[in-house]
Amino acid sequence: MGKGGKAAAAAAAAAAATAEETSSRVGPNVVHGVRVTLAYLVLYYFFIVAQGSMKRKLRAYNAAHGKKFDRYFSRDRKMLGWDRTVGNMLEQMGPFLSLFWSNIWLSPYGGLPHAYIAALGWLYVLLRSFYPMLWFAGGGGSEGTSPTIWRVTMPMYVIILVFAVNAAIVIYGA
Repeated sequence: MGKGGKAAAAAAAAAAATAEETSSRVGPNVVHGVRVTLAYLVLYYFFIVAQGSMKRKLRAYNAAHGKKFDRYFSRDRKMLGWDRTVGNMLEQMGPFLSLFWSNIWLSPYGGLPHAYIAALGWLYVLLRSFYPMLWFAGGGGSEGTSPTIWRVTMPMYVIILVFAVNAAIVIYGA
């Protein structure tokens, strides 16, 4: 192994040791919570960028065809899909993150184990990532939602409900 390879290996080992030290200081429940939260936020900003990109594409298309693009009253299905994707994520962000973190912090005191809470958090993020695909596959439109989108929204609501019930059980007793 050359000097560059040894330096890279040493840097990777140092990073792993630092991550392990941090994990032991804050506890695995917090590490799991931070990872899920970061993944959720990356997905959120991806959706924001996709929404903005669609707006720019529609504005350019309308300008090329001599039409005025009205961002807030557009009936374009693609724009509506990204608006609903971002809007629904924002609507559920408060309940999800607050109940997820309540459960992460309460896990040492009873209720569901932190690994189970983290797994539900990861499942929620995964389901959230499918929202736009199912919306565009016929799950949403200007008339409202259909059972297609419920394939992701209902399980996400159940996860939020599990978090709420678990927190209540830990705080108020079974």
